[in-house]
Amino acid sequence: MKCTIFQPLPLLRIGTNRSVTMSQQQAASLLACAFFCLFPNRSDYKQKNKRRSFPNPNFNALYQSGHPKKIQKLKCILHYFRRITEKMPNGIITIQRFALPTHLFPQWSDLQTGLCDLHLTTGKKIEDVNGALQVDFACKYIGGGVLGNGCVQEEIRFTICPEMLVSLLVCERMEPNECIFLIGCERYSSYRGYANSFQFDGDYIDNTPKDNWGRKWSHLVAMDAICFRDPSTQYDMECVDRELLKAYTSFRPLEEGSDYEFAIATGNWGCGAFHGDKYVKAIIQLMAASEARRPLIYAAYHDKTLIDSLDVVYDYLKDQKATIGDLYQYLKRYFTQMDRGSLFEYILNTPVSFLKS
Repeated sequence: MKCTIFQPLPLLRIGTNRSVTMSQQQAASLLACAFFCLFPNRSDYKQKNKRRSFPNPNFNALYQSGHPKKIQKLKCILHYFRRITEKMPNGIITIQRFALPTHLFPQWSDLQTGLCDLHLTTGKKIEDVNGALQVDFACKYIGGGVLGNGCVQEEIRFTICPEMLVSLLVCERMEPNECIFLIGCERYSSYRGYANSFQFDGDYIDNTPKDNWGRKWSHLVAMDAICFRDPSTQYDMECVDRELLKAYTSFRPLEEGSDYEFAIATGNWGCGAFHGDKYVKAIIQLMAASEARRPLIYAAYHDKTLIDSLDVVYDYLKDQKATIGDLYQYLKRYFTQMDRGSLFEYILNTPVSFLKS
């Protein structure tokens, strides 16, 4: 659906498969309204109104006192407004919501699918992996704390690519079988640091080519992990099933063919502020990408220990001809261990043949 100035902006609600496409100029107009907090009934979460299940797109929380990183985020956003007022971009962006139907939920323990191709890197951030579906480590309310104190992977990406902030206006919170695709959003800022050390680092010229629609060939998928306030609670197969469903929903090609089956660029999803076990999450994402039949690029920036150990485990599993169902059994058995080391250690010490005994 293409949005024009003569139509109300469509809302992408829970349980729907729907998209909204707009020009970058229209996105800029909406962001200018958000900058001046012009969307009523979206800033006060104490009010029980029909928009409570949507994020707040207004910038009011960003203007309140807080950590200096808020100033750095504002610098990025003001830099975006300066750029577009000097020269308005003429491209298109799409925000697409996808809900996986129940009859397509995989039965993980029964799957005999082999493992997908895996590429590993410590030298690139996810946003630097071109030609891939880049994963946004999202909150269920898309954007997370981008307009507040949050400043980790999702918030940084939305800050350096402000057109993504339009999704806060139109996207209702995500359910476990839902994800949100952001296509064509341009990057405007460079940055350095992370979390409390985040800083605006000047202009960024995004030379990403455009597709036939006039969109930057930038594909991002927002997928929210479980937040484990108590990390010990994640070693439960119900949590694994939920994370597998979320990852598969996000990785599954929307249509068949090479135009939709390009590689997925991800990393330590849900392993920072959400306290996920990065070894467990790596295996979960490998399983989901394998069932989606797409190559997986694992970009764990500067995490050489994880990448080296994942490389060894992957080679071991490929040599053992392990299937997705085998990996599910590895997780199930690992969670029953009383003296639990790392999942990777358990896999390397447990032949696939032992799972079938």
